[in-house]
Amino acid sequence: GLLEKGNVAGLHDSEFASKFVACASLTALWRFVESSMGLTLNTHVAQITFRAASDMMAIDSTTARLLELVTDVRYRRERGSMFSMFACRTPGGARLLRQSLLQPLATKGAIEERQVAVEVLLGREQLFYEIQRLLPAVGDVDLLAARLATEPKTHGQQWCKAAIRTAIRLRHALAALPLLAEALKAPGVEASALLQEAHNVFRHARFPALLEELDRVLDSDEPHSLESKGSLAHVVLMYAVRPSVCALLDIARQTWNDALEQIHALHRSYAVKYPELNIKLEFTERRGWYLSHTSQSAPPEFLRTEAKGTSGRHMSTSKELSSENFKLRQAEREILVQTVSVLGGLYTVLRAEAPLLYQVSHTASTLDLIQAFVGYTLLLGVYTRPVMSEEPSAPIAIKSARHPLMERILCQDEAASGFEPLDFYIGEGCHFQTVTGANGG
Repeated sequence: GLLEKGNVAGLHDSEFASKFVACASLTALWRFVESSMGLTLNTHVAQITFRAASDMMAIDSTTARLLELVTDVRYRRERGSMFSMFACRTPGGARLLRQSLLQPLATKGAIEERQVAVEVLLGREQLFYEIQRLLPAVGDVDLLAARLATEPKTHGQQWCKAAIRTAIRLRHALAALPLLAEALKAPGVEASALLQEAHNVFRHARFPALLEELDRVLDSDEPHSLESKGSLAHVVLMYAVRPSVCALLDIARQTWNDALEQIHALHRSYAVKYPELNIKLEFTERRGWYLSHTSQSAPPEFLRTEAKGTSGRHMSTSKELSSENFKLRQAEREILVQTVSVLGGLYTVLRAEAPLLYQVSHTASTLDLIQAFVGYTLLLGVYTRPVMSEEPSAPIAIKSARHPLMERILCQDEAASGFEPLDFYIGEGCHFQTVTGANGG
């Protein structure tokens, strides 16, 4: 029943019975996530994709570790692995790169599609650099779509903040898509099916309407970036919705502003009254606003004085500051509730487009993976496109082969003469080869 309600790509309803193990495993995982994380997954908007195991190469964990695909053998970190040699611009691209290293494609058509896309961008470096510049603005669309496809059983304060950030980040992503689509109109792009598909997805007719709907509710003049920390991050959330959209929201904001002004006034009065303490006003999520000062022997009106880590300074509050902090938190809670209430109708519209957003996420991640391959190829300077064969028994013949990790290590070693390319041939009659000679063989 769950799969019949969901949007399943790559599998027809009549095939569910023949793929019983895969379907049962997905359903069990789905129910586990719902019960353990306190979430309800909306089946009518979730995008489910079925892929046959034969479409990918299975690499066991021991082989992946010895080949140093995602971590190096010595320090168990990404820095010295194959994964670190490619620079992705989005979180989705990094996830797809990791998957491509651990589960490489095994179908000739899919591999050649990527090869053609890499060749097209290699011949158009200006387009490559433009894609590199625009991709970070897309962000993690996969995470945004996942939040739209789930509903928590309890709407706490942290969920309210996440819901507001999701709407803001989604607007940034949708605003970046037309720019990417325009860049992919460059001459010669039509030679690559992947790049042409990306162009078509990014210029989907629904995106301008969704962006207009988001702009109607969200404030376009955000005072600070979403990446801000501490108190500035709160300002972004407090003013996410435009003024005059909701009267109760405007009243709560005014109360929040009054309390914040009073806190700053208290700080100024303490700084004048106790100049020798070098008092600063600081903020943390747990404590709220507090006073930071140099001397441990604080005045009697300062409460809950304690050392501030190893900085040599101390943290304190006061009765008046605690009172204003309480008013501020009450106003903040009301602002979040009213903001989420305003965004409720917007979320209903966005949830219906979750499958389309999943498509954008996959396309943007694939484009990011392609540009990472191109970036590494340009950095290397010497490259060859492998010729693929449909025959399972076809041999592997490589001339002037180079090991990217070993070559990087030898290039950094002043005593070494560099990596020596080698040729090798593996046919049906070959089960084992020993490579000797240079490069530490």
